[in-house]
Amino acid sequence: RNRKGGRQLRKLKAVKYAYSVFACALIAFGLTVLIRARVPEQAFMLAGGLLMIGFGIVRILGYFSRDILQLAFQFDLILGIASAVLGCYMIWNPQAAGHIVMVLGVFFLIDALSKVQTAIDARRVGMECWRLILGMALVAVAIGVLVVLTEFQDFHIVSRLIGANLAADGVLNLYVTQSTVNTIRRKKEWEV
Repeated sequence: RNRKGGRQLRKLKAVKYAYSVFACALIAFGLTVLIRARVPEQAFMLAGGLLMIGFGIVRILGYFSRDILQLAFQFDLILGIASAVLGCYMIWNPQAAGHIVMVLGVFFLIDALSKVQTAIDARRVGMECWRLILGMALVAVAIGVLVVLTEFQDFHIVSRLIGANLAADGVLNLYVTQSTVNTIRRKKEWEV
């Protein structure tokens, strides 16, 4: 039993690390898209597609990890599958950059709304970080709504909003993972 708990703890640490790395990659990609006014559509679709596939896989692994509260990973099975499918579509059809913006906006809006629920659940279990999670989630929701509302604008204009959306979602995912997934083992039990 002790070895099994140690193995599960190592898996959880690996998932937490991979999740954090992909969240940082999302932030970096989002800031790049936000700062560079003219990201070529093909490059956006390829890099974004690869990132969405990788993060989707990590999210699925996170869902199946043995995190006691499951606050960070509770919606990650469906969001991970959707992310991977969206990433494959971005790579398979790079000419679709004009209308992929709406789909990305809706995806990140749903992800941010799931973090609103995570904040509420964190409050229920007595975590002090719930207010910050809620605040960041509401900012990400607002950006997601802006992306969806400006869908029919020029790609290079809307891509800046997408960049802000990607960066905000990356920060939100990084903070939620770092603040709600505890990988410390005490007294042969998992504690948060």
